[in-house]
Amino acid sequence: MAKFISESIKKEFYFILKKEKIDIIVSVPVSKKRKSERGYNQVDEILNYLEIKYCQIKRTKNTKKMASILDEQKRMKNIKGAFEISDNIDFGNKNILIVDDIVTTGATLKEIKKEILQNSKMLNINIVVFCLAAAKEIKKSKGAI
Repeated sequence: MAKFISESIKKEFYFILKKEKIDIIVSVPVSKKRKSERGYNQVDEILNYLEIKYCQIKRTKNTKKMASILDEQKRMKNIKGAFEISDNIDFGNKNILIVDDIVTTGATLKEIKKEILQNSKMLNINIVVFCLAAAKEIKKSKGAI
């Protein structure tokens, strides 16, 4: 599936790299538990098929599956402190592309952004996101179908 997806997004992915003048690509890590269950990180697999050099940040805690948490505040609490960036990654004065498979509320991306900014002391950084799917909760209003 990763090969199929990478072939499907290749043109758009390389367009973003060029347009945004990306210096560093960051793969969103899955928890150790989920990687152990699956045997892989789906985002890493796609980037590997694209033959893209990317850096990995560390997932420091196993979190509840985000799909099981509908409330945005609870998602933020669940993911808080879940990532760590090694000191050997220099994000300062760089254009960064974060790659994730799905974005629902953006809680994971916000937490990674916070870590990147803290790690780089907020030096002239531009962060761009590439995701395969985005979902938005649709709230029913009175009389809605």
